[in-house]
Amino acid sequence: MKERIRHIVAMVFAFVCSLGGVSCSPEAVDGSPDDGRMQVNIGLRVPLNPQTGDGFEEGSMYENYIDVAGGNYRIYFFDSNNRFIARFLPSGVVAVEGTNYVDYTVQGEVPEGMAIYRDFKVVMLANWPTYNDGDLEAGVTTIEELCNADWAQFSRPGIQQLGPDNLIPFYGVHEYENVAFEMGKPTMLPEPVTLLRALAKVEIVLEYDTETLEIPAGPKAYIRGFNGEGYCAPSGVYSQNDYGQGTDWGNDYLGTLHLIGGKNQNFATNNQAEFLRTSDEAGKVVWMIYLTEYQNKGVEGEYSYVEIDLEDEGKYKIYFAKYTDGVTDNADANRLDIMRNNLYRFKVRLKLVDGRIEAEVSDWEEEYDNDFNF
Repeated sequence: MKERIRHIVAMVFAFVCSLGGVSCSPEAVDGSPDDGRMQVNIGLRVPLNPQTGDGFEEGSMYENYIDVAGGNYRIYFFDSNNRFIARFLPSGVVAVEGTNYVDYTVQGEVPEGMAIYRDFKVVMLANWPTYNDGDLEAGVTTIEELCNADWAQFSRPGIQQLGPDNLIPFYGVHEYENVAFEMGKPTMLPEPVTLLRALAKVEIVLEYDTETLEIPAGPKAYIRGFNGEGYCAPSGVYSQNDYGQGTDWGNDYLGTLHLIGGKNQNFATNNQAEFLRTSDEAGKVVWMIYLTEYQNKGVEGEYSYVEIDLEDEGKYKIYFAKYTDGVTDNADANRLDIMRNNLYRFKVRLKLVDGRIEAEVSDWEEEYDNDFNF
């Protein structure tokens, strides 16, 4: 199997407009601050339609959900040396829908002390379990220290289904240069902030010929070996150039893990969780789960795998590895780390060979039409 790991499309800012201090109506932003005040407009973009053929897919509702109503987000300014300047407090949000996207404009007063900066960075966090704003010291705290803070950690022991109380943490950063803030005039930052999800999504698509095979009703799938905790943010990401903006499949996104303590948690191989079965019909079963990052390469004996349980018909393992002609030797060189913001989809075909069932993992991309709903 060719290596077909997809990044969930770099959704930018899926605001759910509701109560809670930030308005989402056009009237909330009039674009003309009173004299004596400086305002900044930060642009954020959410794609509406999947982008086919370039390695990205649109996230579903709760994969894009940010709890604005609950104030579960932060926007910070950092200087060009990655040191904290101030927190940004939005006063309004306006949404304008285009053909293939929704643009959001987040407006608010420029924080005190920002006027002297022309080069700076905007860092956004969302859906984190906690925010210790008091730990951020102006001119001292770095972006890396923020991303490695104890309160930047979260616990997720395998998520079957997202919801309002079970959300994906996000992190994003964008660097701006030669920006001048002016009294009585709103300043629009020229490019949006793109966010990264802290979780990976895994999908298993099982297909079989109903004329030759019959499998038990309600088959199950499990993940064996994963981390039940992780960091909300990646490490070493200080600019949009460190992870791309979802426009270049060959070069975008991260190539490193950010694990607590720099390794998988102790006894991670003992962790197991059941997948959510999202579709079960004659000839086809689909499962999904969300996972924190996991090191699968260079850790002999600690690799993660999926197990499909067909009861009396047997159990079948799917490794996070490259497959060739339907099989893999699970050698370290072929294994795939489980990385944040990635979609891992494996297509498995059951067939009858000499009176017994065999499982073949094949390249899904040319064969699977991606038309099911969650």
